[in-house]
Amino acid sequence: ASPSRAVVVGSVNGTLDGETAVGGWDILIVLYSYNGTKEWTRVIGSTGDDVALAVAVDGTRGHLFVVGRAQGSINISDSGSYSGSYSGMDDVFVAKYNSSGSQLWLMMFGSTQSEQANSVAFSPFYSSIIVVGDTNGTMNGLSPSVSVSAFIAKITETNGVATMSNLVYSSWAQ
Repeated sequence: ASPSRAVVVGSVNGTLDGETAVGGWDILIVLYSYNGTKEWTRVIGSTGDDVALAVAVDGTRGHLFVVGRAQGSINISDSGSYSGSYSGMDDVFVAKYNSSGSQLWLMMFGSTQSEQANSVAFSPFYSSIIVVGDTNGTMNGLSPSVSVSAFIAKITETNGVATMSNLVYSSWAQ
């Protein structure tokens, strides 16, 4: 997407624009041109209920970074790479698409408890993706000190494969 395009993310239950949902509610990504013409629609997901909650755009290349939560392993719709695995309940997903709608890669991470990504940003200077979300489980050896903790994860990409390079927690009382 570029400054002359708009991206809508969320979830859908059923078929939309020829894209069929995999499970209950599935991840929806729609790209519109500057004049409101729909360029493409993508629906991906697991057999559970999944939702896209945020999107960031690499303004130079037009790549989209979509994040949210999934209740199972997400299908890979294109020939892109897949990293991580579904751990249980709700897990974080991060997916990268090019401006034509091809999925370049998808990664998942989480714990046996619930996690979700609430925000995403792309840093062109560091060529990394920053994901912010919440969890109530142990991820990468880090445990929350209260029932729900915020996390910040730095995702880097090497040869088309995404990996988590940093993860930090911040806890708050409820």
